[in-house]
Amino acid sequence: MAESRVLSWLDSLSKVGGLVAGVALIGSVAYDWAYLYAIGASFSDIPTSVADHIRSALNWMPNAVLVVGIVVALELFLRRSEQGMTEEELIRTSPHPRFTAWFRKSPSTLTFFVALTIPVFYILFGHRFSSGLGFTFAILWFSFSSWVNSHPRIMEKRSPELRFVIHWLPPVVIWIASMGYTSGAVLWYPVEKPIHSTLYLKNEAAPIQLRAIRFFDKGIVYKSAPDLPVVFVKWEDVIKIEKPTEKPWQGVIKKWFDFPNDEIIKIKEKSLEEDKKK
Repeated sequence: MAESRVLSWLDSLSKVGGLVAGVALIGSVAYDWAYLYAIGASFSDIPTSVADHIRSALNWMPNAVLVVGIVVALELFLRRSEQGMTEEELIRTSPHPRFTAWFRKSPSTLTFFVALTIPVFYILFGHRFSSGLGFTFAILWFSFSSWVNSHPRIMEKRSPELRFVIHWLPPVVIWIASMGYTSGAVLWYPVEKPIHSTLYLKNEAAPIQLRAIRFFDKGIVYKSAPDLPVVFVKWEDVIKIEKPTEKPWQGVIKKWFDFPNDEIIKIKEKSLEEDKKK
């Protein structure tokens, strides 16, 4: 009995793992496509591989895990604060049922309104609001999917798993693609510190100061200025890439009061080295 449960659990775990891996690959392809589209390129211009798309998951997955974690934590908190009651139970036990019903529906109404206003801001102000388009398309798809799957006959013919995939997969892919588009669109913005890395090429005498860089299996894609085009260089033409590094977070005391002072630390380190020599 226990062995069959373990086997069933392992089988379910493998199915979930395969589903997550498939969604991650689809999402990464969508991320890369949107990224290249934002910088004015495509898959036909930049040669990519499956390894590139798998590596792209490292760009969007941390944000996705963070958002999912916040949503799950918020849901758990609301469940606990509402004492596990359903929507109908909350409205029925409320002293003001009509107001409670309206109040419970107001967040979804506000969310839908915000989703419709984002494209307006995108049309008026351009790609600075492009990151919100994924949110808009996701909300619109949720509404459309709920309406499509709500018919009794459709609910009978479609399995719950298929309805779940139809309801969630397109918004997730759209959201990941919007992150890729935003990452690419940012390269067109003027910034105070444009230098990201320094590139040394075989056919270039002077190093190239890069504003952004993206690594692929067959080469690198870089942009040296907001008004200059994107350039693809093969790895055999690259000598080296220098990237500036930043110190790790040293605390508020160090940031505000510069204590302990770097010069004092260097003097102490020097004195310790002299003591060791003696």
